[in-house]
Amino acid sequence: MAEGSYWERVNNRRVGRRGFLAGATIGAAGLAAALSVGCGDDDNGGSKSGGSSPSASPGSFSYASPPKYSDLDVQKLLGQYHWSKVAPQSQILGKPQLGGVVVFPTASFGLQSLSPTEEAVGQWPFCFTHNNLLGMDFRYENKAVDTQPITTRNSVSSKWEQPDQLTYLFTLRPEVRWHNVAPANGDPLTVDDVRETYNLFKSSTFHGQRFAGIQSIDSPQAGVVRVKMSAPYSPIIDILRIPAFGILNAKHIAEGPDALKSKSIGTGPFLQGKFVPNQVRVYKRNPNYWLKDDLGNTLPYLDGIVQTVIADPAATLAAYRSGQVDAYKPTSAEEFTRLKGELDIWAQVNPGFCGCSTPALAMSQRDPAFQDVRVRRAVSQALDKQDMIDTIFGGGATMRSFIPWMWRGLPYPKTLAEMGQWNSYDPKNAKALLGAAGQTSLKLDMYFGGQISPGTGAATGDPLVESFRRDLKAVGIELNLQPLDSLSTQRTFYGGQWKGLFHHGAGSATALGSDDFVGAIKAKSGLNGVGVNDPHVEDLVGKINASFKLDEQIAINKDIDQYVAEDQILFGPLLPDTFAYTTWKKYLHNAIETPNWWITGGGGQLLTEAWVDSSAPKRDIGSF
Repeated sequence: MAEGSYWERVNNRRVGRRGFLAGATIGAAGLAAALSVGCGDDDNGGSKSGGSSPSASPGSFSYASPPKYSDLDVQKLLGQYHWSKVAPQSQILGKPQLGGVVVFPTASFGLQSLSPTEEAVGQWPFCFTHNNLLGMDFRYENKAVDTQPITTRNSVSSKWEQPDQLTYLFTLRPEVRWHNVAPANGDPLTVDDVRETYNLFKSSTFHGQRFAGIQSIDSPQAGVVRVKMSAPYSPIIDILRIPAFGILNAKHIAEGPDALKSKSIGTGPFLQGKFVPNQVRVYKRNPNYWLKDDLGNTLPYLDGIVQTVIADPAATLAAYRSGQVDAYKPTSAEEFTRLKGELDIWAQVNPGFCGCSTPALAMSQRDPAFQDVRVRRAVSQALDKQDMIDTIFGGGATMRSFIPWMWRGLPYPKTLAEMGQWNSYDPKNAKALLGAAGQTSLKLDMYFGGQISPGTGAATGDPLVESFRRDLKAVGIELNLQPLDSLSTQRTFYGGQWKGLFHHGAGSATALGSDDFVGAIKAKSGLNGVGVNDPHVEDLVGKINASFKLDEQIAINKDIDQYVAEDQILFGPLLPDTFAYTTWKKYLHNAIETPNWWITGGGGQLLTEAWVDSSAPKRDIGSF
C-alpha cells in the first residue's frame, strides 16, 4: 500500500470518535506477539462515559485522568508530525559531518549478556555491530513505510535471488570484513560464517523453529551462499534480515557460549564498547567499515552511540532538557505539544506500532479455567476498553487486532463493532458466561512488569493493571498481582510455567511480515508464551508458511485473526494501543523513527548514517 495514499486519506478525513478510531493508527506485536484493540462507545452494552477516572475501591490504586485531547487534535498531530512529513527535513538537512557522540536514554535494559541466544528474546541491538544477508531501507524516499521492501541496503549481499520455492542465492560483497577483534581479526566474510550462524540459531530453544526448515547452506560458486529449505517457508526471507539474527563469526562461535556472552564481533558500523547490564551500552565507530554512503563517503559518521538506562521519566526529561541525552519520548499528546512549544526540537508522532511496546493481557492455557472458551470470552467482555482509551490514554489511543490491518489487506483498522461480539464491553454477559462455565468466583494470578505499592497491594504506577483488576472484580474475578522485574518478565512469560493472566508491554512487531504474530499461537514456535496448542491454528499457520502469494497470505491472515482474536480469544483480550511520541535535538540528523525502528535496536541500521552538526554537545566516546 502506498504511504501517501493512506496518510492523505487520514489527514483529509473528517471524523468523529468512531471514524477516528477506525482510521488514525495501527498497533504492533512481534517477538512477544502483543495484542491491542480499543472499542467504540456504542458497542454491544455501551461504555462508561468518556474521560472520567475510575472510582477507587478500598485498597486499590487510584489514578488521575490525564489531559484528554479531542479526536481532531490528535489526528492533526499525527498528520503534521508523521515520519513521512518530518523525514525530508531531519534526514537530509545540511551536509553530513564526521564525529560526535549520541546518547539515547532507555527506561530499562533487560539484556544480561552479549549472546544472541542466551536470553528469551535474543540480543536484539545487534544491528549496531552486525549486518544481515538482507537489509531494510529507512530513507525518507522509501514510501513503502508499512512493509519495508526487501533490499540489499545495509546488508552483506550485493544481490539475491530465489530460483525456486526451496532455494535462495546470496552474492556476498567481497569488501565485507569482520571487526579487527580476535579471533576474527578483520578476516573476510565467508560461507562458513553464514552456515555456523544459522546452525547456532537453529539450536536455540527460543529461535530454533524459525530456522528449522533450513536444510543446507553451501557455496555453489565463489562468493555465493546457497540456502536450501526442506519445505516451502515464505517467512524465511524476512527472518534472514531481522537484525537480532545478524551474521556471526564462525571462529567466535567456535570459542563457545562464554565468548558469545562476553564479546560482540560483527561486520557492522560500530564496535562493541563498554557493556554493563541494566546500566549502559557503548558503541564505538568501526574505523574499517566497508560500507559507503550514496556519495561515496565513509560510514558511519558518528564517533559513537551510547544507550544509557534512566528509569525515572522525570530524570530522563531533565537530562534531555540539559543536553545530557539527545532524545526523549513523551508519554502523552499533552507533553508532546508542550515540549514542542518550549524547545527547538525535531518532533514526531507515529501510530502505536512504532513504539517499543504495546499493551497485552495474555491468558495461560496451561490454566484449566482458560481452556474453556467461555471464560476467555468473559474476560474480554468484562474489560471497558473505551474507558482505558479515554481515561488512561487521554483519548490518544485506538484499536488494532492480533495481526495488523495492513497484513489483512485493510486500508484502516476495523472498528470494535466489526470485530465480533466477544470484543464488546458487556459485563452482564461476561457474568453469564462465567456462570455457564461454572466459574462464578474465580481467583487468578496476574503477572506484570512492575511493583506493588506497599500497604495497598496495588500496582504502583500502572493504571492499566488497576483497570483490569477493577473491571474483572465487577464480574467476579479476583486478581492476585505478581510483580516482576524486566528480565524476569521475559523469562517468566516464555518459561512455560505460569498460569493465570500476564500483562506486559509486549515487544513491538516487525512490519516485515505476519509470521511473528502467527508464532505467538503456534505450538512449538518458541514464541508461544501462553501455551496454545490448537490443531486449527497449526493448519492455518502451515498454509501461510507455504504461501508465496500476497493475496493468499492476506486471506489466511484474515482467517487466523478472526479465529484467534475475534472468536476464540486464544492469546488474550484485545486492548487499546497508544500513539508513539518522539522528540530529538535538532543537531541530530538522520535519526527519524520509522515503522521498523524497534527492530533495528533503536534504529541501528538507520543510525549508520546519522550525524550531528557543530551545535551538538562535545563528547568523547572514550569517556563513556
